[in-house]
Amino acid sequence: MELSVRSLSLRRRRRINPASAGWRIGTVVFSHRQTGDRRLKTGDWRLIFGRRHSSDSRRLPGPLRIVTLALAALLLAILVAPMPSFHSPLSTVVEAADGTLLGARVADDGQWRFPPPDSLPDKYITCLINYEDRWFRWHPGVNPVAVVKALTDNIRAGEIVRGGSTITMQVARLARGNPERNYGGKIIEMLSAVKLEIFRSKKAILTMYAANAPFGGNTVGIEAAAWRYTGRGTA
Repeated sequence: MELSVRSLSLRRRRRINPASAGWRIGTVVFSHRQTGDRRLKTGDWRLIFGRRHSSDSRRLPGPLRIVTLALAALLLAILVAPMPSFHSPLSTVVEAADGTLLGARVADDGQWRFPPPDSLPDKYITCLINYEDRWFRWHPGVNPVAVVKALTDNIRAGEIVRGGSTITMQVARLARGNPERNYGGKIIEMLSAVKLEIFRSKKAILTMYAANAPFGGNTVGIEAAAWRYTGRGTA
């Protein structure tokens, strides 16, 4: 004699709370076997569960979880990276009402560094972008193609021969005091460059570069260079 029960009574169903247990109940089987005069009790209740309703079923797939964590770590690194800024002393400049330079005194650090200009000449912007960073208007502060090419050339040469820096990365480097080149510093420059692109406009980044780039000797910035080499300002 063999008896199989494929369903639970109402009373037994109330004994299990699927919501609290977190499981979907499947089939419950009770088996009882009897052979001749001898009775073998092999009956047992067996719960066959379906998929578990828990946070495990809502987890992201392994590769997607790794990518998500990597992006979160990158975003955190960008946010904590130093924001490029300049606090170097400026030269004392005296100008006439028409913009003519009447006199100037060198800055406290011995550099001719004039205040940043209100605007930059279009020809200067065109030449700067074409020579230094042709993809300046489109990249987010870092040019991946240039970085890969620079890394390949450096590995082949066995030393740093190429930086792959964008204009924004150069601003980050100048803000750090133009330190010696190394891979650790390059990573900081890349993170700071992306952060600068997030919080500043392209126009502001160009102005920061033009006002703090070296122009030979102790001349810093396009405004001081214009007066020194051409005898007139950039306006």
